[in-house]
Amino acid sequence: MIKAAEINELKPGKIKRITSANQALLLCNVGGEYYAVKDLCPHEDFPLSYGCLKGNDIECSLHGARFDVRNGAPTHEPADCALQTFPVVIQEDGVFIDG
Repeated sequence: MIKAAEINELKPGKIKRITSANQALLLCNVGGEYYAVKDLCPHEDFPLSYGCLKGNDIECSLHGARFDVRNGAPTHEPADCALQTFPVVIQEDGVFIDG
C-alpha cells in the first residue's frame, strides 16, 4: 500500500497526483470520500491530473472525456472504456492506495 495523503490534507472536490512504482495515480476527494484512479485518460493517454473533478467525475482537459472516479465508468464522450481504479484504505490519520 502507498500512503497518498494525510486524512485532512485533501479537501472535498480536490485531487492529488501520486507516483509509485513507475505508475501515476490520482487520489480524489468526492464529498469526503476518497477514490483512486490511474492518472491516464484511456482515450488519448493524457494525464487526468491536468483536469478537474466535477461531482463524481474526473474530466480530462484534452478532449473533455469524463469518468466516474467511484467505479471508473465512462460518463461523457469521447470516453468509451473504463478508467482503472484502485482500492483506498483509511488507517489512523492516513489515506492509502492499494495499488
